[in-house]
Amino acid sequence: MNRRTATLVVLLTLLTPALPRVAAQAFDFEDEGPYQVYFLDSFVPSGAVSQNTPAVFSGLPVSGFVGYRIYWPGPPNPFVQTPFVVPQTSYRPLVMFLHGWGSNPAAYHAMCTHLASWGFVVPAVFYNINPIQNQLPIEQAYEAWILHEYLLAEAAAPGSANPVNGLIDPNPATP
Repeated sequence: MNRRTATLVVLLTLLTPALPRVAAQAFDFEDEGPYQVYFLDSFVPSGAVSQNTPAVFSGLPVSGFVGYRIYWPGPPNPFVQTPFVVPQTSYRPLVMFLHGWGSNPAAYHAMCTHLASWGFVVPAVFYNINPIQNQLPIEQAYEAWILHEYLLAEAAAPGSANPVNGLIDPNPATP
């Protein structure tokens, strides 16, 4: 098993409880999922998220905006045979994809597309607080937090053109 497959297996093992229960139907997560996938490069406007910032992020600057690529499932893919399809009336699980320092979401396009084909909404941050050589993990976590909060706000905003509007739960239950 290569590293990519192992990472996907671990990720899906952790996320499987978020999927609706399927009664004794066999399917393989390594296969393409039942949904068509769309993606979009966008950004969180500067200052869009400024309230309730956790103390751990206090004092960290955000220069400009936070860029991201988001993948989401569309209608069922007619070329994929699977017994697993989430009803269109339910919210999709949100999976924040955090990649490494020396990369960007485009390098993980296949993995993020694969996750979205199984019904997940997958945003990935283009880290941009500092140049790559100076960026700290806490700064990356801050940008991911900003993106997460922005997407939840967009999911709840009436008439928002963001693809997450109506697709993810704007008020997820806290464990």
